[in-house]
Amino acid sequence: LDCAPNTLGNLTCPSMECSSTGMTMGNRSTVTSCQENVCSYAGYTNNNTILTTMISQSTCPVS
Repeated sequence: LDCAPNTLGNLTCPSMECSSTGMTMGNRSTVTSCQENVCSYAGYTNNNTILTTMISQSTCPVS
């Protein structure tokens, strides 16, 4: 997603942060050697809000 405030200054870009994590959408953090958390896009609302969700996923190969 790409957002740029308009030149009149009356439009701001919505937050793209996963709540209470400090991570922005698209960022990853390693939890263990085989697990990471990803702040992911979850949709949007009509009132200029971007929804995010934290997804925990395995990074180890399937055996």
